[in-house]
Formats: sequence, structure tokens, C-alpha cells
Amino acid sequence: MSTFLLPVPPEGAGTSDVEALDSYLDRLAAAHGIALSSFCRLLDDWWEHDKPVGEASLGRYIGHIPKCGFGRDIEQLVKVLETGTGFRGLASMTLLAFKEVSGRHVGEVLRHVHHWCPACMQEWEQGGAPAYEKLLWRLKPISRCPTHRIRLENQCPHCGGGQTRRGDHPWFRCSQCFKPLCNDSSRWTISLTAAPGEKDLIDVLAFCATNPSYVFRRDSPHRFFHAIKHELDGKRLANSAGDYFHKRDIPTRKLVGSLLRIAQRFQTPLTDLLVDPRQAAAARPLNGMEPKPLNLHPANKAHDHLVRERVRQELEVALQQGPEGKSLAQICREAGVCKSSPSRWFPSIVASLVKHQTELRDRQRELDLARLAAITLEDLLTPEMQAIGWHKLPHFVARQWSVSIYIARKRVSVLRRTAHPVVTRSSRKTKPR
Repeated sequence: MSTFLLPVPPEGAGTSDVEALDSYLDRLAAAHGIALSSFCRLLDDWWEHDKPVGEASLGRYIGHIPKCGFGRDIEQLVKVLETGTGFRGLASMTLLAFKEVSGRHVGEVLRHVHHWCPACMQEWEQGGAPAYEKLLWRLKPISRCPTHRIRLENQCPHCGGGQTRRGDHPWFRCSQCFKPLCNDSSRWTISLTAAPGEKDLIDVLAFCATNPSYVFRRDSPHRFFHAIKHELDGKRLANSAGDYFHKRDIPTRKLVGSLLRIAQRFQTPLTDLLVDPRQAAAARPLNGMEPKPLNLHPANKAHDHLVRERVRQELEVALQQGPEGKSLAQICREAGVCKSSPSRWFPSIVASLVKHQTELRDRQRELDLARLAAITLEDLLTPEMQAIGWHKLPHFVARQWSVSIYIARKRVSVLRRTAHPVVTRSSRKTKPR
């Protein structure tokens, strides 16, 4: 298949400063002299007409979603752009390398608003180079430019407006006043401290830029933890290892942010952990890496007879006090025991308390419903109630009549349907043809 798009090369290819795929699409659309929405339709029409047999279509909403993450739509878009432009390695402009090892949700690390380095933009403007949005700027853990050590900005230096994503608007101009986002160097903020995960993400993007077709294996973190399992206690790694120690047929997938925290916890480069987990486990430093012991769960604590006796007394007092008595959860929380422990120690008392408090709650709910049944539609149509608004009426009724919010919400909903009946399909009048 011959290329049909103009040969616009991606900026920063082969380096960690690689261009984001969203920015590349914007520049492609500008090179063809059309808006981004029109360019996406053009791309879709061309692919549907000339695609090889058996190839999938472009995603239906490809022009309305962020394109720096990973997924089937993004993967197919990269394939179409590589075919249309003749350039290879466009997968490095996204996070497609994480598609097997990480969960589909990338909102934890992917920004949905514009951030940029003013020093980079000034250099491009002075040198006449094309302005583009780096993939690094799209990632939340990156809060500064790794080249200039300047904090990334997200507000227009002229009007102070926040920058949102608009499909047919160039990102390097303000989305409100349309002025260039480059500002004076006197307003730049120097940041000498790297944010957690910054170096790991930069190394990962540099690795993906030089190996654009590489996809991290799904079981890489699992193999890493399996290699260090004999050195560290698995129970004490529960807060960072989590599901990796559970036996499953298919290893679980962590979010990208979780993978960054795991790499930071064990002082292991994330790239090494994902590419060669066994070597990363063997090369990691052991001095000072023993995780802090976690507090035991209340269910695993050994309680003496004094604690049990105090819990028994609290249960008996709560059983006699009625509605004002403490709940089982409150008693366990104050005594520092697990909720299931009193059920093992005093099964008859706990069963009686739960049954008694359930009956009291049911009785109180019936009384509250009977009280709220006296509220009529005219009571809610007063000027005072109208000023509050239907969406705040349940909270007002709950406070006024001292009832639970869900009971007040149910009653207000019934009265609202009375005031504004729902038009069903059967109640509609058929229009004459």
C-alpha cells in the first residue's frame, strides 16, 4: 500500500524527548491544511477504502480520545499512521509498551490538560524549530523539564487561564486568549528536586524510543517478586507486593503508578524490572532494603483474658441499652480486636446483640417512614422549599425530621414523581401521519 499522507517526521524520535502522538496528529492535520476532526475523518475514510483484507477498522471515537495511552484503538491508529506516512516506530510516542503488564486505565499517570516547559518553547521559537508536545509533559509524575530543570507550566502567562485540550486548536497557543504560551525567563521556576518516579519514566521512554516495538511481558513483576521471595518475608511485603504473591493462572496487572511505587520501594530501575526481572532482583541493593515490619491484623493478634472479659462486658451492656448501645463494630474498634473475634469468643451474646439491634433499626425505620408519609406535595412547594432546590431537599428533610438521608431521599423522590410524572412510551400520543 502506498503512502498517502505528507512525510511529516515525528520530533524527538529515538530519545526520551519523543513527541506525543496527540501532538503528531495536530501537526499532520496542520501540514495538510485541515482541522484535526477533518483529518481524522480523512484518515478513517482512506483506511476503510484501501486497508488490506482482514485488517481492523479505526476506532469509532478515535478523534475524541487521548492517544498517548494504550489500547486496541491506539494500537490500530499507530499501525494506520505508520502505513500512511511511511515512518516506523510511532508506538514509542505512546505507552503501548505497557499494554500487557499494566491495567487499561492510565488516568493515574496521564494528564488531560496541557503542561509545557517555557525554556524548550523559547529555544524552538528562537531557532525556528517546530513546536511540539513531548510525551514526558503528558505524564503526571513529571513535574519539571529534565533538560532545563524548570517546573512545567499549565497557565497562560498573558491571561492566566488554564489550558484545556481542544481538538482543532494548536496546543502552543492559549485556548482562551490565543496568544503564544511562551513567557519571559524571569517568571520561570527552577526545580532542583526530582519527583518520585521521574527518572524511572524517563528511562522507560528512552528504552521504548530505541526499541519502539518492544512490549513488556505481563509476568515481569511476578517473576521479580518470585526471585526475591526467598530473601524477604511475603507477609511483610503485602502493602507493596499485593496480588503478586497470590496464586493465579494469569498474573495480575498493576497500574503504571503502582509499578513506579514498587520500583521506588525496592530501589530497582523500572526498566530493569520490566525487561529483565531476574537480573534486576539479583542486582538490587540489600543494605537497608528490609521493609519495615507491618502491624499485625487484629485477627492475628493473641489477646489475653482481660481483653476478652472487657469485650464481653461491653457486649452485655450494649444488649441492655437498646438503641443507645454501642454497635459490634464500635466495640471491636475501641477494644482493638477484629470484628470476627467476639463471634468466636461469645457466639450467643454476639448473635443476640446483632438480632436485637437489627430489630431496633427496622422498627425505627418504620417509624421514620410513617412520619415522612405525612409530608405532602404542598409542603415541598412552598417558596422556602423551592428556593432550596429539588437536589438539596433530601438533606433538608433529613435534618428537619431527624431521619436517615436515604429515607428522606426516597420520600422526596416519590413526591417529585408526583409533581413531574414520567412520560412512558405507552402514555405518549401517537402522532398522525
